[in-house]
This record gives sequence, structure tokens and C-alpha cells, in this order.
Amino acid sequence: MTSAYIPIACTSYDIFEIAIMRHERLQTRWIGDDGIAQEALIMPLDLATRDRAEWLIAQDQQGGLLNLRLDRIETAEPEAKHPQESD
Repeated sequence: MTSAYIPIACTSYDIFEIAIMRHERLQTRWIGDDGIAQEALIMPLDLATRDRAEWLIAQDQQGGLLNLRLDRIETAEPEAKHPQESD
């Protein structure tokens, strides 16, 4: 799947920057290079610009590195926190 990069909104970019700074995992859904939707809990590591596009570098739960083009990410939500159990 190759197409021209479409810049994302600054507010969306901010979500990735904050998650990187806080070491916060994101439940993320994106469209892969093969055009198929994928979903995983990822740890965002860095943002990069290359090939006239912006990319999120992240680690999946198995330790593999992902390079996700930002305009192909459909959703990215902070990992759900479990409420503290009361005594």
C-alpha cells in the first residue's frame, strides 16, 4: 500500500509525544502496508520523519519493532487502567 502522506492533526501528534514521555502503552489500530487493519498494544518509543512522511517507532508486546506511518493509524488510546481494588 503506497500513497502520498497526509499530515495528521497536531493534537493527534501530541498524543504520541505524551505517550513516549510517560512510557505509556497505547492500544493502537492501523492499516498495514498490505492494506489490512491491525491492532495491538504497543509501547511508543520515538517519532521520526523520513521518505516525506512521519512515523511512530514502537515496540509490540513480543519485543518486535514497528514503524507505523502516522496517517495510517486509525486509533491510539492509552492502555486501560484497572481501578484500584478497595480493601
